[in-house]
Amino acid sequence: MAKKRPDLFRPLDEMKTSANAPGAQSARPKPADPAWRYTYLDPLVEPDYLFLDPAHLDNKGLLIGNAYYQASEDEFVADVVTIRNGKIIARARNGYASTANEKGLAVGLVITDPVFFYSQAAFFEGNQKRLIPRRPGERSSQALQVNDDGAALVYSEDQSGNGSLWIYRQGIWTAFDPSETGYLVQSSILTGRGLIAGSLVYSVDANNFITYRGYQFDPRTGKLALFNPAFPGDTDTQIMAVNSEEELLGYSYIPGRTEHIGIWTSPGRFKHYFTEGTAQYPTISNRLAFSDNDQIVIYRISRPADEVNNAYYVPKPGVRINIQDYVTGMPPEHGRLYFFKSINNDGDMLGVTATPDFFSYPFLLTNLKRSGH
Repeated sequence: MAKKRPDLFRPLDEMKTSANAPGAQSARPKPADPAWRYTYLDPLVEPDYLFLDPAHLDNKGLLIGNAYYQASEDEFVADVVTIRNGKIIARARNGYASTANEKGLAVGLVITDPVFFYSQAAFFEGNQKRLIPRRPGERSSQALQVNDDGAALVYSEDQSGNGSLWIYRQGIWTAFDPSETGYLVQSSILTGRGLIAGSLVYSVDANNFITYRGYQFDPRTGKLALFNPAFPGDTDTQIMAVNSEEELLGYSYIPGRTEHIGIWTSPGRFKHYFTEGTAQYPTISNRLAFSDNDQIVIYRISRPADEVNNAYYVPKPGVRINIQDYVTGMPPEHGRLYFFKSINNDGDMLGVTATPDFFSYPFLLTNLKRSGH
């Protein structure tokens, strides 16, 4: 069942840009030689549910998402479902998962006040859900991320509507106050070691031109590491994702121009994968995802016009493939591959499409090139 998802159609964030490696070859596929099989996910949860909002795909092929049913004339409620081989194998009732880790532990929220939409952060595992205790004076919370150690990044809101970020693990709370970095933090990603990584505003000049930096921060010690540009001439960096190997995926770039995409293993070590924003590869992208074995997806491309909503797969440095050209079984009415939630080590991908009339369809792309397919 197609559904409108206005949350996925916010204006593209031009500050996040992309990139391709020197001398790289941008592979163009043969339509007769598909690399991925497209599966529309809503039918997997029917007839019990109306549609599925995918949350995470792990390296074992386990899919976790939110399956929605109509509880009343104007109320839709979700269960957090676990799917293996196209079948629901578990469901945690009345919850919403944002993501999950490699152990099948999902995090998200349960609605505690359907009138004001207050919520409480929660863990979901199989058929079980476990509420994360409220902070003193808290009226609403949600768990945004979880690492493989079982720690969750929680957003908590007090009775006055003031928000704060916390790391919760086995009953212990660790505060993350973005102001302690000394900068204006734009994004926060929880790593496996309990650090916070992301992007921050590094400086603002007299013309209000903003320069960004990727960062890594230890809330326990207050130690901040900034990721400086990796190439001569680049002015900005941003961190977009972290994997279980503690590698950080991001951009070293000149805003609106050249973007170098790569992986930092430390603030001073950048492995370059691809450069875009050049005459040969003019794309400017806004989002990146990657697997634990460093397969990269470039998506949310905003220009040039004939590349908008294309998505690219980078299996190794210097190789870039237009994903949609390699997909089989995707109905034309499902539009373009727009937003990617996960890519696993097999090269399977989870996400949602976008159509010109602002509908979307949840999908799984199964890698046909891996063993057994």
